Amino acid sequence: MFDFHRKSDLVEIQRTRQALSGTQAKLAAISRSMAMIEFAPDGTILDANERFCQAMGYSADELRGKHHRLFCEPGYAQTAEYQQLWRELGQGKAISGTFERLDKAGREVWLEASYMPVLDEQRQVTSVIKVAADISQRVVQEHESESLLKAIGRSMAVIEFTPQGRVIKANQNFLDTMGYRLDEVVGRHHGLFCLPQERESAEYREFWHRSTAASTIRTASNASTSRARWSIWRPRTTRYSTARAACTKW
Repeated sequence: MFDFHRKSDLVEIQRTRQALSGTQAKLAAISRSMAMIEFAPDGTILDANERFCQAMGYSADELRGKHHRLFCEPGYAQTAEYQQLWRELGQGKAISGTFERLDKAGREVWLEASYMPVLDEQRQVTSVIKVAADISQRVVQEHESESLLKAIGRSMAVIEFTPQGRVIKANQNFLDTMGYRLDEVVGRHHGLFCLPQERESAEYREFWHRSTAASTIRTASNASTSRARWSIWRPRTTRYSTARAACTKW
């Protein structure tokens, strides 16, 4: 009888060891590919893996014992939003998103991250694990593209269309040049700005047919799956007999 219980216990121990080994292997796989850092429930840093340290410019020894606010702007660390972050994590709520943080040199680092509270058997938070990917390069590129489009919008006439040719919006430069108000063009077709013979041509219809099928129009300033930017065609006040419209994208 005792041997039976002993064998049963040994089987259970072996099963537990295998489960633990599997869990450790999975964590190791995540750690090799992602930046990871572990916090106490109050935000004190317990440990960080090599990828996280590389992203933030610290060694693990420099981080242990410091508070998470080390990675934040001093002003942000004093906000109610920041206090709420740690209050919710302490209550066991997982939080994911894109976060702006500062590395050791004070440079911006953008992280796509998930904060995951670790719970004990009593459902109490024992630590918080953060798994993150450094997306700083992507964010910088997006900001540069946004700045470029804003600069274009300030200096050029810009109008945006759906792939079917319907106007989504137009900037003031375009409206002033063409003599329309925004509410007069939104929802109207691009053909509004064309001469009748061009609007009714096979080439014109084929262009918008291809645009609708592909849902992609590439221009000199942007490649978009839902919009197109075009040059100015025919001002509202120009007579058909003298106007010249070129079906050419810029």
